[in-house]
Amino acid sequence: MNINWKNASIETRSKMVDEMRKKRFAVQVPASLKDLCIRFAIKNCRSYLGRSENSFKNLPNTLIKEFFNAIFETNRSLMIPHHTLFDFVSLLLNPNLIEFEAVQLLSHSQYASLINHIINNCPNVTEIIRRRYYLTYETDELPLETIMKLKKIKRIDFGSYPLQDEHFRLLVDHAPNLWSLSVLVSNWFTMEGVTYLSKMTKLMDLTMHFASDFGARNLQDVLTVERETLLELKVECAGKIPNLQRFFVLGLDNNFYRMFAERYPNKRLTLTELSLGPYCDTVWPANLTVHFLQINIGFSPVDFARVCSISCPIRELTFDSVPYDQVHSILIQIGANVRSLFFKDTNRFGLQLGYLNLVTVIKACPNLDRFYFEDRGLNIELDQDDNVETLPIENFKAWKE
Repeated sequence: MNINWKNASIETRSKMVDEMRKKRFAVQVPASLKDLCIRFAIKNCRSYLGRSENSFKNLPNTLIKEFFNAIFETNRSLMIPHHTLFDFVSLLLNPNLIEFEAVQLLSHSQYASLINHIINNCPNVTEIIRRRYYLTYETDELPLETIMKLKKIKRIDFGSYPLQDEHFRLLVDHAPNLWSLSVLVSNWFTMEGVTYLSKMTKLMDLTMHFASDFGARNLQDVLTVERETLLELKVECAGKIPNLQRFFVLGLDNNFYRMFAERYPNKRLTLTELSLGPYCDTVWPANLTVHFLQINIGFSPVDFARVCSISCPIRELTFDSVPYDQVHSILIQIGANVRSLFFKDTNRFGLQLGYLNLVTVIKACPNLDRFYFEDRGLNIELDQDDNVETLPIENFKAWKE
């Protein structure tokens, strides 16, 4: 139903606020007794060490994953020493393990030791994941030869180890069944590495982090890579892998989708993230889908028309200092599938962006469940002529944040 906000009673407004608070609190409270038991076990992990029998030897893969997630979420408050955490994680690794997601709190040497443990005790592992992409001075040992002993391996995330061309050759030779790969490539990565990647016929999902995007000055093997060369490497990786369906690289922009559209007009590809700025002089390619789109300041009328003509469903949309009259028009055209909306403010020129009409936003984005804006301020209005009588509250009930 619609609520008249001008005439709504204090009691009616209070009920809506209470409902929102209950939803937020429900997210923070453990969902079940199982969650409480997992957290209790982690908190008292020392008591399980040194026992004659491993209490977790028959733990199923699904519960092992939940333990890993809970360890990462709770250890900041529990402050478990690294060596104790390593011993406890070792107890969780049993023959039921299928997906190993390394706890980010472990050191490089502990990670390598766990890989060896998996080789000897977990023959059914198909996924090795290490979500760690920041660069440090610490040398990261890549247990590539060890990982290749896992005959069923189909998905690898190498985290922060910078791969070179030779590493991709080894992957082609020893892990032919890979369907998902996440890597950080060093500045020694060249077209030869792209050639090896093009031979990975089963690869469908590729995440690439380039050392130059992470401030590669911390790496010992730094070379300066020209911007044009880096762009071409990204485009060729996306285009030459025969069955690639999903591609993620930080910093993809107009230049990427322009070159990709020219070189590979018939290859269907999904980009996780894309940033659009001025000079969108290429019609949006029908073979390209993007899930997260950022629209930046400085659009011309031609650029604006190109954005409004995007045909693929956008799930997450960010506006960076875009005038709100343009925001309204863009949302009306492409907002139907948007679930997350974020407004940044990096307006270096002090432009007057106007007022964001909240009624227009929620009508243009019926599936919206997350709405963010930066603390520096967002001018919101309910109606352009300030005569709004009703606000469709149903559209807010799905909002999570």
